[in-house]
Amino acid sequence: ELGYQDDLSNWEKQFGKLEVSQKGSIEVFVILGVGLAPVREEVKIPIPIVHNERGSNNTNYIVFASFPAYRFDSSILTTGKICYGNKVINTSPVFSVEATAAKNLIDQFPVLFAKQAVRTTAKAAATNQLEQELGFAGAMLGTIGSAVTEQADLRAWVTLPKEIQVARFFVAKGTRNLTVTSSDTGLMKRVEIPDNAKHVLVFGRATDSSLVIHSKIF
Repeated sequence: ELGYQDDLSNWEKQFGKLEVSQKGSIEVFVILGVGLAPVREEVKIPIPIVHNERGSNNTNYIVFASFPAYRFDSSILTTGKICYGNKVINTSPVFSVEATAAKNLIDQFPVLFAKQAVRTTAKAAATNQLEQELGFAGAMLGTIGSAVTEQADLRAWVTLPKEIQVARFFVAKGTRNLTVTSSDTGLMKRVEIPDNAKHVLVFGRATDSSLVIHSKIF
């Protein structure tokens, strides 16, 4: 409509030509959350400390550093399918929660590392002080305290899907139902379409073991 024919050609090569609604047809828009977002796990690293003072024996003890890392769960889900009549429409990914979470953690890592360095230094100094005051028992007490109190930040949006996928298409007036299926699981839900419907919004959440569908029709 704006006259950018070269841009239109590039978009059509990548996504195909825009489907134009027929008079009286019903627009269907599907938003499907697929899979489970990654969860954070703690990676705890023991750091041996050797403290050498002139005129005394070396003092050996351990402090701990911990960092968050994502665990990415594999899933058999790849896409959603919407069936009506003899036609099948596949959902397409538009946003990866998994990739965004990983990128955000990488971006935060310099700050996490700096904070961890400060904590580790402080705990090493405290353990050294305990060792000087209580000897071997103090060194053990400091090591155990470092292991118990050192915890990574494991907060994450674990209720989010792994990926968000969408589909938009038109069905002929008079179509009475759609069937939404999560691929490779065999799970299936039906959406009923009333006579006066013009637009159908379908919101779904699919995991390896469940499929939940809500619809809004107007």
